[in-house]
Amino acid sequence: MGTLYSIPDFVSLFMVSRMATTTIVHHIVVCVFNCVSLYNDYQVNNVVRAIMVYAVLSTFAYLVNLLLASRFLNTSPVVSMVLSALALVIYAVCCVVNWSWQVWFLAGIFLEHPYQVIAFVSLMLMLVWDDLVLMKWLKKNVGKKLALYREVEKSE
Repeated sequence: MGTLYSIPDFVSLFMVSRMATTTIVHHIVVCVFNCVSLYNDYQVNNVVRAIMVYAVLSTFAYLVNLLLASRFLNTSPVVSMVLSALALVIYAVCCVVNWSWQVWFLAGIFLEHPYQVIAFVSLMLMLVWDDLVLMKWLKKNVGKKLALYREVEKSE
């Protein structure tokens, strides 16, 4: 399942010409995490469980991917604004839940696996950085779409 999750990130590294640096780093980290998870013994309580939970909780923010894909469609300003607002709320909630769980879990295994936790947190912070950049973009996009919607309303 982890490999299926990471395939779009891997492919986009080669197929998408315009991508933010934080997103490129995000995709590389996802691929690294996937490689690590392939050689993990899931009977052992270690950071790979945190990797898997990060991935699973990230999938709940699916609406962000729909919004990003809709940029290439001719969607109305209202639909785009609603998608942006919902995506921002869902994404922010998923991130807060995810980050909270990560802190709780990693604190619990830190004494047993300090080097793994430090390495994982170092890479995870790159994902968090990209999450924050995306949330900032979503917030700005809601504002743009709201302004566009208001212009359309005035002209009608």
